[in-house]
Amino acid sequence: MNKTVRTLGLAIAVALVAGLACVKSLEQSLGPTKGAYLSVDPGLCSGCRKCVAVCNADAITIVSNKAVVDPTKCIQCFKCVDACPYDAIY
Repeated sequence: MNKTVRTLGLAIAVALVAGLACVKSLEQSLGPTKGAYLSVDPGLCSGCRKCVAVCNADAITIVSNKAVVDPTKCIQCFKCVDACPYDAIY
């Protein structure tokens, strides 16, 4: 790999890290907001309902044995993400 490609790759990585830091800072200052949306990968979701049990916003229902997030209720607290043993929620 030549030096220009490595330098460009490093610059992109630095920009991504800086961008993520800005987003995280903004999320912390604003706190959870309604209308936030998390997605569920139906190929990974087993319908175990662990996400439903931890959702304080009552934003997750099970439809056809798969979790579904209601974007009008989700406050993006990420409790469901942490609770999912299959990493199906992102």
